[in-house]
Amino acid sequence: MAFTVLVPASHQLLWWGFFSNLFGQWTTLAVLTLVIGHWADLPKRGFFAATVFFLSLTLLSHPGTFVLTVALLPLLALVLPWREGATRRSAVYLCGALALSLLIVFLLYYRHFTPLFVAQVRDTLAGTFRAPEGAETERGWEPRYI
Repeated sequence: MAFTVLVPASHQLLWWGFFSNLFGQWTTLAVLTLVIGHWADLPKRGFFAATVFFLSLTLLSHPGTFVLTVALLPLLALVLPWREGATRRSAVYLCGALALSLLIVFLLYYRHFTPLFVAQVRDTLAGTFRAPEGAETERGWEPRYI
């Protein structure tokens, strides 16, 4: 994975989302290392802050990474306390770190798209959602595409 991050910029220009995806994988690795490797240390201020920092970077990196991370961390909070010698207190701190990170990334980035998202959900539920003008001819906007 290190090789793919360190390749020349001309190679990275081929895929506009390639670097953000790799960055998200690296920050996810950092989060998982903190969570799994230092489970008992999560309630400590420094480990909690590092978890929130790397988790915020992870959630800002790539939409796919966002979805997978938000799905994975609650599962880890349910499973990891059952390990031998593990504390359940760390699960609360992991959920707190996730909640705080979600608040941070919402305030930094996702709040700008909330009105658009809410309008699309409302229109979809009401049955009045229409594709943007001119998008009918683009792949992905066809009826029943997915």
